[in-house]
Amino acid sequence: MDTDLALFFGTLIQPENGGNDIIIKQDFGESPAAFDESKFLQDYLTDSRGDKEGASSQPTLVSRKWWNMVGGYSLEFSPGMSSDDDLLMKFWVAGCRNFRIVGASRFYHFGCKSTGRIKHNLGGRIFVMKWGITQIEFYRLYLASLRRADGGKTAGNPHNCVRASWLGKLRRVGYALRYNYPLQDIEAWDPLPGRGEWSKGN
Repeated sequence: MDTDLALFFGTLIQPENGGNDIIIKQDFGESPAAFDESKFLQDYLTDSRGDKEGASSQPTLVSRKWWNMVGGYSLEFSPGMSSDDDLLMKFWVAGCRNFRIVGASRFYHFGCKSTGRIKHNLGGRIFVMKWGITQIEFYRLYLASLRRADGGKTAGNPHNCVRASWLGKLRRVGYALRYNYPLQDIEAWDPLPGRGEWSKGN
């Protein structure tokens, strides 16, 4: 590309895709112990999809310069739910209009093996409180604008600047009245932050 302000994403392969057509549904095992490497190496390219513009997945490749510029992942999203969408939004605000899932870059993902063991933060709530729009609006309006005929990289793109939506405003009011924003989730999963101890096997 002619700029380093870009995000590139791998194409995920999972045993189940949950109805998400961005993820390729192929079963090569549901755990590292059951992983069928030979079958994976034989069949991982049978889905011939190419690149997808204006979309995102995981894992992500970004310039270290821009990672440092936007501050990487944000602490208020710990232990991590929706931190990836927040990162995308920070890149959007920094002017990034290059979001591409690379079809030839394939990653096998067993699915929720680590996040299934922890208490989740309410990432959608934190996102709308921070940005004023929902994650669905970000995907359906902002990222989707990059798939227009002009690529969305124009001064006339109505989504160049993030503007709070009516849905976002309503949710902000509800969350503000009901919850201890923005750090209630951290208290819920770690009542003594910074004092935990790592031990082998845990």
